[in-house]
Amino acid sequence: MEGNQWYRPVLYLRWQDNEGGQLFALSPEASQKSGIPESFNHQNLNKIIKRLNSAKKQGKEGDISRKNGSFFEYNIHLSDVVIEFRDRPNIQKYEIKGKWFSSVYQEINVLGIRVDKPWGTNKKPNGNFSIEVELINETANQIKIKVDRYDDSANNYAANKVKELIESKIQDLGRDMLD
Repeated sequence: MEGNQWYRPVLYLRWQDNEGGQLFALSPEASQKSGIPESFNHQNLNKIIKRLNSAKKQGKEGDISRKNGSFFEYNIHLSDVVIEFRDRPNIQKYEIKGKWFSSVYQEINVLGIRVDKPWGTNKKPNGNFSIEVELINETANQIKIKVDRYDDSANNYAANKVKELIESKIQDLGRDMLD
């Protein structure tokens, strides 16, 4: 080192699931083969629509103690859910569409002191979602969940929570049919 040169540490932030730091990721439209409930069929469409139309998810994650690291808070809800049918011989397809709304918050803390609120105090990302379902012989063969995403970390965080919410509602339907 010459003279007054010094080194500055670099802080690299990422989400807990590393989504924000991924260089290569699977397409969000990638189909979801595992976890398709047997009950995801025409007879249960009203239940599916009803569950999705009022679905909500809220929570906190990350450094909940707010001492060191990122703390996240979210509130997600779905609305205006509708269904469109696209039947072909031997294959039935339908698409469930709706809107999602959210309120998300992130803060970064170091040694118990808040050093940043990268999304501000009132970030409200929103968008549309769709679930494409393909039935063969009245049984769901393929389900694709698509959630609007934008080039914005707050929106992508909220979109991930929307996808988790939809997946959990689909799995809940399968569990309820077994009871």
